[in-house]
Amino acid sequence: MAILNEFGSSWTETKLSILKKYISFYTTALSKQPFTLVYIDGFAGTGECRIKLSDGRKVTIPGSAKIALQNEPPFKYLIFIEKDGKKVAALKELCEKKNARYDTFIFHADANKELARVCEFLDKKSMRAVAFIDPFGMEIHWKTLENLAATKCVDMIFLFSLSGLYRQVERKIKEDFDEHKATSLDRFLGTQNWRDEFYEEEKQTNLFGEPEGYRRKLDYMGMLEFSKKRMAEIFPFISDPLLLPQKGAPQFALFLAVSNGNPKAFALAKRVYADITNKYE
Repeated sequence: MAILNEFGSSWTETKLSILKKYISFYTTALSKQPFTLVYIDGFAGTGECRIKLSDGRKVTIPGSAKIALQNEPPFKYLIFIEKDGKKVAALKELCEKKNARYDTFIFHADANKELARVCEFLDKKSMRAVAFIDPFGMEIHWKTLENLAATKCVDMIFLFSLSGLYRQVERKIKEDFDEHKATSLDRFLGTQNWRDEFYEEEKQTNLFGEPEGYRRKLDYMGMLEFSKKRMAEIFPFISDPLLLPQKGAPQFALFLAVSNGNPKAFALAKRVYADITNKYE
């Protein structure tokens, strides 16, 4: 019996619906081009998700790996990366039925390490790829985003953990930044500038006239805008974020980032992605 990903609610269905529509567009648009098409899933899971709907019912829906396997026209290579051994076993069960039209590769590995190897494998002259990167929290390192951007041949759909970022950025800091949290933010955002962008000195001073620590000056939307600007420094195109869930406090933001600097390439991706996501805004 396959292990299910017990995660998410109706917004998970939204995220996966967007993925399904985008990769279908992608392989259709490039089907007549001489490129080898590659799908990359950094957190592949098991291939199925069990989610809780707004009415309280739990339903099982296809996960990203199954969606990619069923995509038409197919990708030539499907690369699934998963750190959890039990989920890897479920993935292998899902992929055991061979299909002559595509090849599947399953890696039991950390996403950051394996994505570095995958990026080295990709050839911008002969390959085009979609990478689906949807960590639960802040597991993705900035260096991994840089690696994907440097390929010049990857369109990345990225689930940005807004709640994860906001939890790490404390409201008030009395003396100095927590070393563990600061290191995590440095690794996730690829810079130490967040210290100045997210915080300001307290106006209240101590006996010696020194400010009594720092306080957070940005809300979650300000932090998201900072993060988008950071990604725009390495990707030729980065979409506006789609907040998930749409109702209540957002936990995630879904981005499309295009690494191909050809204006025609990212103009088409921009238009199609906007058409797909507009219905969810």
